[in-house]
Amino acid sequence: QDPETNEKIWVDGSSNKDRENLSKSVQEKWDYFEKECNRNQFDVINISTEKDYVNPLMNFFQKREKRF
Repeated sequence: QDPETNEKIWVDGSSNKDRENLSKSVQEKWDYFEKECNRNQFDVINISTEKDYVNPLMNFFQKREKRF
């Protein structure tokens, strides 16, 4: 279910095609979000929940500090 539109879709997890389509859709939405954030000079950081978050955060703030 899309949290913004409440649109519900079914994905057959056993179908490679469905998984690829869903992955593509999610990536396209993320790319659009990043583009709009950059256009509006809004900083974004993408951090995986599967890995340690300390290094990505430290790198983000170091780069941001250099920029300002």
